[in-house]
Amino acid sequence: MPTEIVGRRPPMTRKAIRFTVLLALLLVVLFVVQVARGRWTGLLLPAVWTVVLLVQRLRPPTVVNASGIRRPWRRRSRISWVEVETVAEPLPGHHPVRLNLVGASPVSLDGIPAAQSAAVAALGEKQVTRAVPMRLPPPRPGHRTDADIEADVARRARALADERAALEMRYPRLRRDAD
Repeated sequence: MPTEIVGRRPPMTRKAIRFTVLLALLLVVLFVVQVARGRWTGLLLPAVWTVVLLVQRLRPPTVVNASGIRRPWRRRSRISWVEVETVAEPLPGHHPVRLNLVGASPVSLDGIPAAQSAAVAALGEKQVTRAVPMRLPPPRPGHRTDADIEADVARRARALADERAALEMRYPRLRRDAD
């Protein structure tokens, strides 16, 4: 059993490499065009974009050991095992390990594949349980008939007429002339 699990970034696929190279070339062309036109404000976007991409690539990995979880540059960068209720079992389509925290929403451990959920649970002496289901949006109302739509439109028209009458009473200049 490992004493520490260090997350790693998955290797880039050929498609991702092509996209990154194409994006870098586009940034260079955009940079040259902006310099040629003398638009120095246009240089801000490529510079910010480049910095964001570099920061994502240089981000330190997630580290899990017996003392807790370290997730550098995240909102919750340090999580102790006392805060963890259980470790969620792998879900189809969700690749990182997920932790169910006590009284809080689940947290993903980016860079650590879900296949290592059991090893993460063993480090923290926690159980592997079913994942907390995602919250679904509230159900939409059933099919509305034409009569329902007409009644809704009539109700809104009455509410607007009442509001207009109240405004005319409050502000006399809004009153319509009886032409």
